[in-house]
Amino acid sequence: MEQRDSERVPPTLGIGLIGYAFMGAAHSQGWRTVGRAFDLPLRPVLA
Repeated sequence: MEQRDSERVPPTLGIGLIGYAFMGAAHSQGWRTVGRAFDLPLRPVLA
């Protein structure tokens, strides 16, 4: 069975963060929610 374009899961992009406290939390929150603001060809995943 073939999937439609709207049903396909885009390939992932592993994201690694270096940091802690406020900056680590701010950037990890940004990467977790970036798909809500932008139409990305890859799905970012925190590694």
